[in-house]
Amino acid sequence: MLTLTLAGCGGGSNGAAAAPTVPVAVPTTAAAAGTAAAEPAGKQVTVTMSEFALTLSEQTFTPGTYTFVADNTGQYPHTITINGPGVQNQSASGPLKSGQSASLTVTLQPGSYEIWCPVGDHKAKGMTTTITVA
Repeated sequence: MLTLTLAGCGGGSNGAAAAPTVPVAVPTTAAAAGTAAAEPAGKQVTVTMSEFALTLSEQTFTPGTYTFVADNTGQYPHTITINGPGVQNQSASGPLKSGQSASLTVTLQPGSYEIWCPVGDHKAKGMTTTITVA
């Protein structure tokens, strides 16, 4: 989240002290779309969700911390769930409406991970993928 600092002017010659600075949070795109956004931890990977597919912005994974940003570009609600070594069915917020995004931060260990949309029968319709961390 971006934070701006606003300061008031003391203005005039009445000897009044300047107003204290006040931090103001400015929402990111995801928050503006109706979901909370956090600073990404580790490497960021965008997961584009549409009917009925998941597309990842990265194809090569090494052990470490990743923030998966689930971005719903489809017309139906979607989200993602990840399962694999050390990650047991962790999900992003959701289901997300069209145009919404949410983040999920996980630490990946060597091995295979399944990522899918748990909404309705979306997984059976093809909203699933497997990644290998090496």
